[in-house]
Amino acid sequence: MKLNLKKLGAVLTVIATSVFTPVIATAQEIELTPPASNQQVATESFIPPYEPDHYRQVDTSDWDFNEPGMNKNTIDNHELERTLPADLGDPQPVITPGKMRSDRIPLPEGVTKEEADQAEIQEAREQGITAPGQPPIIRTFAADNCRTYWPSSFQVCGAIRAKYESMAITWAGQTPVSFLGLPKSNELTNPDGVGKRTEFDNGFIYWHPDTGAWSVTTHNSIVWARNGWELGRLGYPTSDEIGTGDGVGRKQYFQRGRIYGSLSGVVSIEGKILEKWVETGEEKGPLGYPATDEEGTPDGVGRYNRFALGMIYWHPNHGAHWLNPLVATMWGKHGWERSKWGYPIEDSQPLPSGDGHQRFEHGDFDLFHEISALGSRNVNGKDISNLIPDIFITEEPIPNSPTIRPYVTADSLPFPNNPNVGGVTIPDDYEYRNTYGLDDFCTSSPDAWNILGVSVNFRGACARHDMCYIRVRNQYPTETQDSVFAPVRRERMRECDTVFYAHMGTVCINETVDKAWATPTCIEVAHTYWGAVVARHHKNYFGIVGE
Repeated sequence: MKLNLKKLGAVLTVIATSVFTPVIATAQEIELTPPASNQQVATESFIPPYEPDHYRQVDTSDWDFNEPGMNKNTIDNHELERTLPADLGDPQPVITPGKMRSDRIPLPEGVTKEEADQAEIQEAREQGITAPGQPPIIRTFAADNCRTYWPSSFQVCGAIRAKYESMAITWAGQTPVSFLGLPKSNELTNPDGVGKRTEFDNGFIYWHPDTGAWSVTTHNSIVWARNGWELGRLGYPTSDEIGTGDGVGRKQYFQRGRIYGSLSGVVSIEGKILEKWVETGEEKGPLGYPATDEEGTPDGVGRYNRFALGMIYWHPNHGAHWLNPLVATMWGKHGWERSKWGYPIEDSQPLPSGDGHQRFEHGDFDLFHEISALGSRNVNGKDISNLIPDIFITEEPIPNSPTIRPYVTADSLPFPNNPNVGGVTIPDDYEYRNTYGLDDFCTSSPDAWNILGVSVNFRGACARHDMCYIRVRNQYPTETQDSVFAPVRRERMRECDTVFYAHMGTVCINETVDKAWATPTCIEVAHTYWGAVVARHHKNYFGIVGE
């Protein structure tokens, strides 16, 4: 995880360059290029290579990419509500100056008077309205199955028409008002010769006899497009976009995968990686929301997805396995799957439980040993793990002490229950000592964090962790792992670590309650601090803790 403390104000919508950093909803325009025809997907039987889908490109030049979130609509969702009255009046069958709807109703942006008048005439014909002296209109079944929605002159037909009308939150005459806006095309046949589609101001409706008719939002269509539309890895949609239930995320189902939108971005997930993620609990599990589409490894064999809080890697010989963010950090430092460990062959142990070990194809990965091997540096007289500087971006390759100093309590500072502790206060009987063996708030780690007006104080959580360790030390004295007290001492200290982990998360959640964009980043910082502290004391499970 990397935070640019100097430039973050300019890039608030994207916080991250590393694999598992929670990515604030991106405001960058995404190229709509189809994936290469030789890309594989993490399934037991690969989807056959497909030709790049060149049958259309979506023009995103006038889309609004400045607002964080999933707002990539071409018009305001509510413009039709504000512009069109509920009663449009009967349509005129011929152009009659001064009596057309366009003469008395303001037109939405992008709709010309000529188009609106043509739409009104079409609507009159669909309703069988003729001018005096005109013969009656004989309609065909095909004509009865299509409808014009004033002021757009494009017709919407069949199952797509039924879907479009079903999404109305209100009506303007016979025009349904929904987030889709007005139609921008007639019904078109897809390249497979079977499916149909209609484009609207703010998305599409796609139909296929096997899946039915479903809407695709503009932001989801960007992701779908870069994965090959319906001819690509995801196939046709099988649902509309729906909420995930947490008030933040959105999701849409496709034949062979899903698209998710969250503070981590709008991305796709599919195949065996999707199956593994579902197994972990989806967005409510330890990984959180997906942060990238599925990507290929440099060897051309493996596949992976990045998530807000970790990764999932897949290999045809080993299957799909997830990595918690600290394991991903340390494994990545050594070259990912090209490192001496190779690919993971089992899942990570969820933080904060477990002993930090995970099996890879070429050996066992010891998380806390690898964190300890990074060494430390002195900041304000306190040793800080070299794991910590990796979460800061500075001009120098390795951040210097002044970069970290604001987040480390100095010996000379008072340490009352200052603000921003998120409800996890420093106990009154906590005794701070400058020996930095234990009673030093967060050993080997900073004890605070802030970003763009969000200030977080972890000293209460750290102090309570210190005191928990001291109670265990006093209750189960031992200096070797062979001691009779060693097993229970180890379990009790792990319980301290678990509570510490929860306290750190509580501080983040409570201190960012009105700034949701900062919550996932704060939690990742907290987990990194936690890893540095636990790695420092890991060997002390069997020895003397502190002074």
